[in-house]
Amino acid sequence: MAARRSGSTLSPIAPTPCHSRPSNPQPRPSSTYRQFKPPSQDVRLRERSEISPLAGVGDTAVVEGVPHHAEGAVDVLTLGSEEVERAAHVIARAFHEDALNVHLYPDGEARARFAPLRFEALVRYDQMFGQVDHLPGFAAVASWMRPGETETPERLARAGFGSLPNDASLETLDAVFGFIGPAIARAAPEPHWHLRLLAVEPDSQGGGLGAVVMQRGIDRAANTGHAVVLETFAERAVPFYLRHGFEIIVDDVEPGSDLRFWVLRLVPSR
Repeated sequence: MAARRSGSTLSPIAPTPCHSRPSNPQPRPSSTYRQFKPPSQDVRLRERSEISPLAGVGDTAVVEGVPHHAEGAVDVLTLGSEEVERAAHVIARAFHEDALNVHLYPDGEARARFAPLRFEALVRYDQMFGQVDHLPGFAAVASWMRPGETETPERLARAGFGSLPNDASLETLDAVFGFIGPAIARAAPEPHWHLRLLAVEPDSQGGGLGAVVMQRGIDRAANTGHAVVLETFAERAVPFYLRHGFEIIVDDVEPGSDLRFWVLRLVPSR
């Protein structure tokens, strides 16, 4: 994805940041900070990836606790503007121990305070200019950038990036993606759907929800005739994508942070 703001794909999955930040940030209400609760210790100790077991691509998933039709298909919904904050908090919980998120906010309390604000701005951007899908009850969320979309300072400001506090670590994020963004552009120069974030509520992971919500976006890409591209900093997530038909097109280390990352690509079947 041309340079983009975000945090790390799959469970967690990584998104890409934009290198321009709107000026004159405005303070955020402190009440927003108090709404996020990191996953409990017992949830964090479980494997947080979507590696097993997952509904395969093209499978009909029957997921316990998530409303579905009589024939077993789970509803995948489009995120509304009034739902952005709720989706962002699901993502923040899923990404709480993600390598990039920890690099941005080494202190856990700061991570719990500022990461949800950054994710909220990113999800709002994709809700306004891309596509955000979610399952009923917000058990899983997938945030997409459309093919050919180019972030502009005006659009970033509308999404709320200009209102983020300095402690949101956007400069550090931009430094990381100053290396990763061009690597993605070289490996996947064609217009594509970019899966910026794929997150499953920590206490719902391992039941196939990530595959269900991701498949909606893959089907959309097939209908528009575009590939799907994503990046992740989670090695445990890579086998999940490979099982779902992705191929690795970049396996590298960002030199400033020493973070290893993978870029994967899928050409969906029509």
